[in-house]
Amino acid sequence: MVVEMLKSLKTAKVQVEAPNWDDRAWTVYLRGMYKDAGLQSTLEYVTKAGEQGSYESSVLPEKSDKNTDLHRLLVAFPNGSIPITYKESIDGRLLSVEILSK
Repeated sequence: MVVEMLKSLKTAKVQVEAPNWDDRAWTVYLRGMYKDAGLQSTLEYVTKAGEQGSYESSVLPEKSDKNTDLHRLLVAFPNGSIPITYKESIDGRLLSVEILSK
């Protein structure tokens, strides 16, 4: 799913910076984010992922300008979080996405 989503973004001319992993590598990584989590905890995280607007992003004003806003959000998992940074134009068009960037 992640690989297909990243391909779709690139096809839509969105600049993407993410690990160049195949399906298997993403699966191994994401399974590790749930490793040793109990059923209740896993269900809570999976449910949150399916809720619209469940992750709150914050604007990074020091990296935004009059034409674009840079946002950052953390997608939480039982064993850590995945940072996502994305840039939008003032009209709401997605320009770039960085996943697991430093």
